[in-house]
Amino acid sequence: MFESIIIFLHAVCAFVSFLLGTYVLLNPKGTPRHMQIGRIYLGLMVFVSLSALFIREINDHSYSLIHVLIPVTLISLYVAVRSIKRFRITREPKLLMRHKITMIFTYVGGLVIAGAFTLAPGRVLHRLIF
Repeated sequence: MFESIIIFLHAVCAFVSFLLGTYVLLNPKGTPRHMQIGRIYLGLMVFVSLSALFIREINDHSYSLIHVLIPVTLISLYVAVRSIKRFRITREPKLLMRHKITMIFTYVGGLVIAGAFTLAPGRVLHRLIF
């Protein structure tokens, strides 16, 4: 029961993160809306990453290869936030570029690639959809 609730919340938050991330990628950067949605995206991605620690329905309730993305995503989010905060102070272009690259990485790696893996046979989402 607990795992079912976590899987549901994880999936909903991942889907909302995907929508918000798509919006941010396709719209002007640095605006108040960008920053507001970025903060929501960040919170959702932290939740998605941490909730994944409790999802182990395949591999005899042990972690699978997809779980490697958890620390990678969390570290990337930290680097992105730290970079943009430092950029606001120093205005160093490399910090802005680091923020952009790591945020794109969390979107592609943490949502698109991980999302594609969740459709693999034997996974909960695959069973629900197919």
